[in-house]
Amino acid sequence: MVIHDDVMPKMGDLTTLAGQLKQVIATDSTLTESERTEIESAITRMALAEEGMMDWMATFRQPEALRDKMEHEAILQYLEAEKQKINEVAVQIRSGIDSGKKLISTYQ
Repeated sequence: MVIHDDVMPKMGDLTTLAGQLKQVIATDSTLTESERTEIESAITRMALAEEGMMDWMATFRQPEALRDKMEHEAILQYLEAEKQKINEVAVQIRSGIDSGKKLISTYQ
């Protein structure tokens, strides 16, 4: 949950940057096809990162909810697998924010 709690507040940044990039595409008629593709790809990656967070939150179960159904060792394995999943989501979110900021600074 520490990883989740670290990156969850950054979801707003991700959404804001994606919106700004959509605005660039909509208003900058000087973009080349390559630039447009690069921006659209970044927006897609941001959307996938956001979706990854929502999916993780929807499926994550607190250990307390698992105790009646699973042995201690199985719970630890589950939590380790979930830690890996949320780490991947965190990397996607941070990467999306970094690339979004770079693109915004380039095109605005």
